[in-house]
Amino acid sequence: MTPHRVTSLSRDERLIRAFLAGGLLAGLAVVSLVPPAYLPIPACLFRSITGHDCLTCGMTRSLHALAHGDLAAAVHYHLFGPAVFTLIVIYLALFASEAIRGRTRRSHLLSKD
Repeated sequence: MTPHRVTSLSRDERLIRAFLAGGLLAGLAVVSLVPPAYLPIPACLFRSITGHDCLTCGMTRSLHALAHGDLAAAVHYHLFGPAVFTLIVIYLALFASEAIRGRTRRSHLLSKD
């Protein structure tokens, strides 16, 4: 019994994965090239109402710091920034690989059979 099952992807599934990979790549490019102060994102509504940081306050600055290799600043801005950055990179690689290869590998732990 093998731990993984390989499944072929349809053309539409491959396109979806390619768009997801492209979106993640574009997001990383924007976060790394544009300083957070210049991004056209609205101010935090939660913070403007309560005066307290929300759960994602500082995430954009953290991802920007990580894209420039500054781990200490990234952790200072948001503790989970490095984990989010790592997940973005992993999913980018996964979606790109699946779009190119046309196959996906599923663990038996994740399958419904």
